[in-house]
Amino acid sequence: MSWELALIASTLLSIALVPLLIRLAPQLGLLDEPNDRKVHVGAVPRVGGIAMVIAAALPILVWAPLRAELSAMLYAVLVLAGVGVWDDRCDLDYRLKFLGQVIATCI
Repeated sequence: MSWELALIASTLLSIALVPLLIRLAPQLGLLDEPNDRKVHVGAVPRVGGIAMVIAAALPILVWAPLRAELSAMLYAVLVLAGVGVWDDRCDLDYRLKFLGQVIATCI
């Protein structure tokens, strides 16, 4: 499979996943509620990054030959995405977020 087709598949998958995850965001607890530090007035779904990570990683997993370097990159992306979702749900302390970034970099 060529990289161009993987890019097209990734784009189409992202386009399909974003609206689906927006509808699921309240059940997943992934809404950014307004407060005194926010500029938005209503709850905003925090799922765009999840859709993009899935849409980018899935074509790679399906079509790319998994060499050690590519596997390491996918594991690092998984760590970053996991920390990002955890932060969206629980508002993590900056030190934990930084630790997740350091772990992903070490991978």
